[in-house]
Amino acid sequence: MFISALQLLPSLLELSINDDFARENKSPVTSRLVSHLHSSGLDDQSSSSSPLLPKLRSLKLNVGGNTFDDATFVNTVLSRWLPDPDYAEVVGVSCLRCVVLLFRDRKVDEKIYEPLNHLDKMETQHTGTSLSLARSGAYGRLPVSA
Repeated sequence: MFISALQLLPSLLELSINDDFARENKSPVTSRLVSHLHSSGLDDQSSSSSPLLPKLRSLKLNVGGNTFDDATFVNTVLSRWLPDPDYAEVVGVSCLRCVVLLFRDRKVDEKIYEPLNHLDKMETQHTGTSLSLARSGAYGRLPVSA
């Protein structure tokens, strides 16, 4: 139902979700949601090939659960890192300019997020695009970019 509601907002630029008050195992931040945000728009349970929120430029997730799908999240962010506006237009999604991922109740396996480490250092001169990524684990916030 949450994904269906988001499908009605194709021009949404910023999405911020905090599942702090969600019932146990009822977080809106699911593997299915994250896979729908992939630039291809496909997940295992969908026949739609349109990406969810094609204009999305800022994604902020504050997650308390321990079942977050890190690999799908990394793939989704990589699929939306499109600093070349011409290529982004061909793909049909805007480039993510800000990504914040906060975990309240779990440690982060930094190895899984290594593919994103170069993105926060990358900047294109013609667009000024850069990506900010922050994660936190059981020991507080871990900034990735300065």
